[in-house]
Amino acid sequence: MDIHYILGSEELLDNIKCLWEELNEMHLQKSINFKDFFSKNTFEARKKTLLAIAQKGQMLIILAYENDVLIGYCIASLVDEIGEINSLFVSENYRTCGVATCLMDTSLNWLSQKNPSKTVVKVSIGNETVFEFYARYGFLPRFTELEMVSK
Repeated sequence: MDIHYILGSEELLDNIKCLWEELNEMHLQKSINFKDFFSKNTFEARKKTLLAIAQKGQMLIILAYENDVLIGYCIASLVDEIGEINSLFVSENYRTCGVATCLMDTSLNWLSQKNPSKTVVKVSIGNETVFEFYARYGFLPRFTELEMVSK
């Protein structure tokens, strides 16, 4: 495999649209109580949120390509001394090839240079299978936030 990575910031957001939509669809299928949220969730809305985050602090976007095909990405940010892995996705066919590991290692190295007071990642309910992956980096569940479902 010839996998290469491109690092940048918010100027790379449009590149992730197709993979982000796959991630959102995966969350829609796995969601227990918030299918309505994911069914209405759009890339444009998420992009707007991410651009607002970038304006408040710093953002790193890493794109993973095999040849000219985007196969994964990671978005990390630092706002008010809090580091966050905002989004991480790797195409299913590449999930055992070390792409996610490279994306996480690069993102966490970038964040550690910024010296955050803490670093977080949020996982949607239904996607708990990623807990083991994140635990390898020291991310453990701290609390559960409950959100009222619209009636």
